[in-house]
Amino acid sequence: MFMAFDFLENFKWLHQLMFPKSSWIFPEDSILIVWFPLLYFKQFFLMVLFLNSSLLIFSRLAMNKSQPNLSTLG
Repeated sequence: MFMAFDFLENFKWLHQLMFPKSSWIFPEDSILIVWFPLLYFKQFFLMVLFLNSSLLIFSRLAMNKSQPNLSTLG
């Protein structure tokens, strides 16, 4: 969730960590930048965040439903 607040800085940090010095920086007219602009990565990140959050919520709800209510057993 923290990454959603400052996407660009975290995007840079991740690439600096994973790639040799500045090898991930391309000119603006590079085909990679044209095909995959920053907006693509922002939208992808938000989609993954939404899907993971939804999965977590639904799995928690399913787990709570499958457990017996101990207050009615006694």
